[in-house]
Amino acid sequence: MLAVAGGKGGSGKTTTTLGLARAHPDTVLAADLDWEMPNLHAMAGVNRPSRTENSHLWGPEWPGRSRAEGFDCDVLPAPPVSWGERADVLSGLSRLQATATPVLLDCPCGIAPDAVKPLSFADRTVIVTTLCRASVRGAVKTAAASRAVGTPVSGVIATRTATAGSRLESLLDAPVLATIPETDDSPLSSPAVRESYARAIDSLVAENPPDYQTWKTRNNS
Repeated sequence: MLAVAGGKGGSGKTTTTLGLARAHPDTVLAADLDWEMPNLHAMAGVNRPSRTENSHLWGPEWPGRSRAEGFDCDVLPAPPVSWGERADVLSGLSRLQATATPVLLDCPCGIAPDAVKPLSFADRTVIVTTLCRASVRGAVKTAAASRAVGTPVSGVIATRTATAGSRLESLLDAPVLATIPETDDSPLSSPAVRESYARAIDSLVAENPPDYQTWKTRNNS
């Protein structure tokens, strides 16, 4: 289970979740945990369930999941829950751990408990950030929070840029898996963006997860 996380809203977590899902060699399940600002379902073109359908959303068979044909993945929308119900929803992540299907978690931004808890269920985390100072600062905190709950950071994906240097890798102590260029149209319709996510998923699938020090030594040799 891979957590897609970031420290600041608008960094491109949801776009990255779907981009990685489409590039993955297997059919994956993309689950939206960002119930404050859920948009995975809208971007994937599937319906979000109503509160009356919510009780079974995270059940063993996940009847709330919908097929996002354009992305060749299944989507589990964020459930409409109250504050008191959030612990129950997060406990459902243990059921996602038990499935053989690769799972991508579109996590809330920041390091509040609701944002950090999903990271503890994941096998590894990918950090998504733009290169603006506030986004990078938040990404550094998110990476530290992920490691604090025992989940390694496999890498970082820098969005809205064509390049990202060693400074970003040093700050997050993780390799840059891909840079996602800015586009005039929808990012996920861009061939260049698709290629970037394909490179990122190739690295994630091949090394599972990559060891940063080994990666750095190899790429600097």
